[in-house]
Amino acid sequence: MRNVARLWDGFCDTPVEHGCITEEWNTFPIGTARVDIVDWFRKTFEVDLDALKEMTGRYINTDSESHKQRSVYEIYGEQITHEDMERFGRLFKRAPKVRR
Repeated sequence: MRNVARLWDGFCDTPVEHGCITEEWNTFPIGTARVDIVDWFRKTFEVDLDALKEMTGRYINTDSESHKQRSVYEIYGEQITHEDMERFGRLFKRAPKVRR
């Protein structure tokens, strides 16, 4: 499992743009979709990816522009406005109970 974790860590260091790797990685050519490589991990090693991510602390590939790993919150923070989040939150509020 330690070798799989090292391999995953190396994959997470591979820059990605538009969902595809921008550098060759472990026999996968430039332009391979990240999802295909993640699927390869799952099928080849029969590994629970969530456990692998927890174990390594690596969840997504690096952003090729900044070459810095970003959290999901940072990514969504760039795409969703505060007003959108408030509207989204209102969709899931419970309606008040009606007493009969």
